[in-house]
Amino acid sequence: MTLAFWPAAAQAHLAARKAIAPRRLLWLKIKTLAGAPFSVGFWTGDQDDTFVVEGESRTYYGAQGGLALPEARSKVGTGIRSSEAKLMVTPEAEAVLRGYNTRFGTAEVHTALYDPEGEVLLGIRRDLRVSIDGSPISTPAIDGGDASMGLRLVSSARRGTLTRNGKKSDQSQQERHPGDRFRRFGDLGDTASDAWGKR
Repeated sequence: MTLAFWPAAAQAHLAARKAIAPRRLLWLKIKTLAGAPFSVGFWTGDQDDTFVVEGESRTYYGAQGGLALPEARSKVGTGIRSSEAKLMVTPEAEAVLRGYNTRFGTAEVHTALYDPEGEVLLGIRRDLRVSIDGSPISTPAIDGGDASMGLRLVSSARRGTLTRNGKKSDQSQQERHPGDRFRRFGDLGDTASDAWGKR
């Protein structure tokens, strides 16, 4: 582990080449199904715990070791890198992935560095801040099999591939092509409640 970006206590511990016990933390900024912001965290510890991360007190659910998070990888260029976070099927994880809108949310991965003697927290460092592309859930058949759930994560370079909403409004369409009303109902797309197939 590099010394960069660690608090002073963690840097001194690492410089002395003492034993360490890293734990991984996953913080999700997602939305409820009604569209309200919602945040939740999971970590590789056994019990639920509260950490002060980037000046904010956050509660993380213990994943009992069933949390596999991607390692931070640096790469030159603007390519979109993808990875996957795997979560153990716990009631909390299932409630979040089935009951909330995770798509286009943000995931932050941190490393909490502990001194194994006494389990003293030395510091927390952010490794990744990525976008959530989906949350695949595998439900086993009745006769057996393994259930699994996770998050598809993509790098922030993906934001550069999204189109500008300003080009999609009726007003901007009228400025480019007066009389073209193709986008006149474009601003209603996320508020209309009519079911498909009804007039």
